[in-house]
Amino acid sequence: MKSEYSEIKIGTITELNYNSDYGDVTIGKSARIIGKSTYSDLKVEKVEELLHVAIEYGDIKMALDKSVKNVSINSSYSDVTLLYMHDSKFNFELLTEYSNSSGDKGDFKYTTIHDKDFNSHHIGQYGGNSNNKIYIKSTYGDIKWVKI
Repeated sequence: MKSEYSEIKIGTITELNYNSDYGDVTIGKSARIIGKSTYSDLKVEKVEELLHVAIEYGDIKMALDKSVKNVSINSSYSDVTLLYMHDSKFNFELLTEYSNSSGDKGDFKYTTIHDKDFNSHHIGQYGGNSNNKIYIKSTYGDIKWVKI
């Protein structure tokens, strides 16, 4: 789906492949989302399996089901808010430049922490080792973790 200067609202969809410019995208629930957006916010109430998105100049807020297998977010000038279930298990990798990671990270176990100047690279896991993976690359935007 391609959209320009339009707001998109979808309830439940199995799979969505989108490209949105200058209009927000709101999704209730989806198993798989692949997309790219510029000057558009992305809000997803529940991602169940896979999310691969690139976003510039728009914020992302989404809840991850504990069954989510693969999340990849590449964001520039965008804040990312991830809501995750308290009984989830996932491995994560965060690459940030002029960005911060904050929120409910008390139970995160880090295996790698590299911070230099305004860049950071963090690798670790939450809830134990898992095949579920979350990868976030953020430039000039913050990452917020919220446990639900």
